[in-house]
Amino acid sequence: MAAPRRLSLLVAAVLPLSVLLPVQSASAAAGNEVVHVLDADNDGVYALVSRDLDTGAITELLPADTTRGYLYDDPEFSPNGAQVLVATDYQGPGQPGLVNVDKQPVLGLAVVNRDGTGFRRLTTPQSSTTSSSEDSFGAWSPDGSTILFTRITETTDAASNVTSASQLMTVPAAGGTPTTVPGATNGFTGDFNPADGSQIVYAEVADLSSGVGPLNVISTSGADKRSLGVTGALPSWSPDGSTIAYAAITDPDPNADTDADVAQIGVVPAAGGSGTIFPSTRPTSARSVAEYPTWSPDGQSILYDLYTYDASGGENSGDIWAVGRDGSSAARLIAGPGDEAQPAPAPGANIAAARDAAVCDPTVVPSRTDLTVGQEVVIDVSGIPAGRRVSLIAYSRPSTEYKEVRPLTAASSGGTVRYTVKPGTNTRFRVQVEGCAQPSSTQALTVHPVLSLQATRLGTKSYRFSGLILPAAANVGRAVGLYYQPSGGNRILKGKASIDSSGRYTVDLRFTGTGRFNFFFESAQSLNSGFARSNIRNLLVY
Repeated sequence: MAAPRRLSLLVAAVLPLSVLLPVQSASAAAGNEVVHVLDADNDGVYALVSRDLDTGAITELLPADTTRGYLYDDPEFSPNGAQVLVATDYQGPGQPGLVNVDKQPVLGLAVVNRDGTGFRRLTTPQSSTTSSSEDSFGAWSPDGSTILFTRITETTDAASNVTSASQLMTVPAAGGTPTTVPGATNGFTGDFNPADGSQIVYAEVADLSSGVGPLNVISTSGADKRSLGVTGALPSWSPDGSTIAYAAITDPDPNADTDADVAQIGVVPAAGGSGTIFPSTRPTSARSVAEYPTWSPDGQSILYDLYTYDASGGENSGDIWAVGRDGSSAARLIAGPGDEAQPAPAPGANIAAARDAAVCDPTVVPSRTDLTVGQEVVIDVSGIPAGRRVSLIAYSRPSTEYKEVRPLTAASSGGTVRYTVKPGTNTRFRVQVEGCAQPSSTQALTVHPVLSLQATRLGTKSYRFSGLILPAAANVGRAVGLYYQPSGGNRILKGKASIDSSGRYTVDLRFTGTGRFNFFFESAQSLNSGFARSNIRNLLVY
């Protein structure tokens, strides 16, 4: 039973997603690290990596293999930081991948040392012609002796009907026989109580096509089952034992073709009660998924991955974010051209410091980067602590000096600020967060001017073609060509003009024949402005 490469909460068998930096040599020394899965070049092939938050260096723990396309899911450091638990079909160097009876890749649990050595398989799900299982969503007990995981089994009956079921199981971390957690009916994704490991929080998912269900707490013996009063998946217990973080679908997509449900991170008291969804984990109005919440060692931050959808409902590459335990200061922690996902911090990782640094380079998303003069651009800034002030600084050609173009504005309770601009020429912009030494990364807007075309008959077969460019001042001296467009043929340059100080241009032509012809003005891109083309004029020449 092969699972999809990326887990949305709508998919039962959730698999990997993904800072593209040089891979460093492996080191067993503990550091300020986050383990995650990474598709560095968006080719659909992932590696299991550890990233140093201080240096940005990446250590590859398990390989990305374009031939075999190994799967890696939901990694987690052991309590002492010496090992990483992961669900994978990888079997070790030079070994064939784990497959079912139909030769399809399946997930089983494995551990690897934090430097990438010592790979060891923990579970090998069995399969037959009528049944196939896989194991994922592993979690360590607080003392590191036991692994909790989810086993998903697909069964095919005589009429070829396929049913899916999930159950929570445990296996000794040293290896051994998996056993079912009693009483956790339809258990899907779980975590141990960090106090003593005597309780488990999990999602009870009757319909695995949804991927979410009521969150419950139950003892490892199967006793004292109770509901937390919220619905979601991927629950994660805070280090102090007081709070459960989880992912919840907050805006189901009514369009079955795109199926682009919105998911956000929420928290609920471990004793049960009302859940709180963090608005900051949906940083813009775009449909997005925040999932795989996991707590920082000090319990003050929640890491998660975040991605958006494309127009057809496909997943864009994602980044790793962190948010304060109160829902504030959501910031993009790890980002790159590839897909980063499913984060878990090392026991000593300082996520709060990394999150504070990320606040100074927040996520800045313009509604468009290619536009025509007069069009509006909405710039959304997210990942700012609520109430923290941000200004927009920019320059528009021919200037190259940054200036404040929108004054300091306080971030909303969701950690966002929105600006609206209408640039007249090519523009570069960035934001300056109050209290930060440096502004954010710069972004560019290409602005196309507007050209007009008029034709005036001067005499027999003699015409003047003229027009006006907007904006005028920034485009003085720019070359403009007059083109004839034959039906079904390539355009033909008929004349050139230079834009004068008022923004006007003129081409006079005398024709040898008569008839109807299509004409337009065009100007190539320049440092100040983008390419431009006028309206097409159908002219009777006589």
